[in-house]
Amino acid sequence: MLPPLYNCIITIKLELTELIDIENYQKQFTAIRNFAFNRLIEGKNPNQVEQLVKTQLNNIDLMDVSFQKEAVNEARTFIRDDQKTVVFGGKKNWRNYNKKLITKEEYQKRKLSSIIVRGETSKKHKGNRKFKLDANNNQIIFKPNRNTRICCQYKKTKRDWMLFKLQQLCELGVTYFTVRLKSDYIFITFDESILRKNEYKPIKKRICAIDLNPNYIAVVVRHGKSIIHKEIIGLHHLNKASTNKKRHEDNQIVKRLIETAKHYKCEYFAFEKLNIESSDKGKGKRFNRMCNNDWRRKRITVGISKWCNIIGIKIQEVIPEYSSFIGQIRNEEDYDSIAAAIELSRRAWLFASYYQDKDVQEVKGNIVGIQRKLPKNLVDRWKKRLDVKKLTTYKSLYLEIKKLGYSYRHLFDPKSFSFRSKSAKSLVDVYHPPLQVFTNFE
Repeated sequence: MLPPLYNCIITIKLELTELIDIENYQKQFTAIRNFAFNRLIEGKNPNQVEQLVKTQLNNIDLMDVSFQKEAVNEARTFIRDDQKTVVFGGKKNWRNYNKKLITKEEYQKRKLSSIIVRGETSKKHKGNRKFKLDANNNQIIFKPNRNTRICCQYKKTKRDWMLFKLQQLCELGVTYFTVRLKSDYIFITFDESILRKNEYKPIKKRICAIDLNPNYIAVVVRHGKSIIHKEIIGLHHLNKASTNKKRHEDNQIVKRLIETAKHYKCEYFAFEKLNIESSDKGKGKRFNRMCNNDWRRKRITVGISKWCNIIGIKIQEVIPEYSSFIGQIRNEEDYDSIAAAIELSRRAWLFASYYQDKDVQEVKGNIVGIQRKLPKNLVDRWKKRLDVKKLTTYKSLYLEIKKLGYSYRHLFDPKSFSFRSKSAKSLVDVYHPPLQVFTNFE
């Protein structure tokens, strides 16, 4: 199990109310970027390139040293180990120009780079030395030099509250923001974790945990040894829908999960640490399509991480090995997905207790627990079921079950779903299993 390590960067795209004239700035910035790219390809390091920009390039009087550094850094983002050339402006514009769908002047204009300025944490510069954020008046002031001010008025959005809070924190010297400016749009990038709402006060070590698979999302909320909420979200119908419908419903699922965690005032949100690549699973085309194409796990976990960081809920990734097996053995009356989520919540609780709060003495191997001794009641029960003489650990039980091909899972029947999420048009089903006061924690 690993501690939460999330770099929570968010970019807000703002449409300007009217076009601004920054073409000369873009041309000079682009010239430096292209020159720097070619020098980097030749093997020169960034410091050498910056010196060459100062001594060899002409007609860049609008670009001071900070702009020059930004252009060189932008050129570095185009460098690839297996690529010696790059199509600036995008291949689509290049193809359109070759097909004479756009003129040479249009193509040259589309090739121009945005003006990019990375921010800095400073009360003096208030988040960015070249841009001043004025969220109260929906504008950003571009300050290319001491005597020039260009007002970038943008249209109102649902995220204006984020910009307002960002401005307040920048003025305090707490954070910064990076800007990418075009004639019609402005992009603001910053660390979203600064937007955590101070009024959120979680209950210590209360954990919301989810078990994700292509057809179900099992949700549990743990408080100590008690499970106080259980829920199964069904994705069968959604997996057959269009791409846009899937994207919309996935966002609604994330919203539902976050609202659940907020309602129960969870301190942690736990899910499995998985790195699954597309591959042939050896179980047929249908299974491959479900795992490789239909399972949108990353979209859901990224959405959860984003909102947890905004709200102030800690993310905890959990080692997934044997979680389904141990969860089902310890929680035999629960459906397999719920049992797995209960096991993940147990591991997250122990990790938080051992390594973060340090209020429970660490027991080596206790988090995963596959080598732990089986409780006597489980030994007696499974000896009788499997007709074996000796069972000692969870690992020994796992090997016996695997060898005999015994089905130990308590599978969920999709016909048991209680209602649709949000509305009748939703393709997401929801079921709430009955609660038990205590779970097998040891």
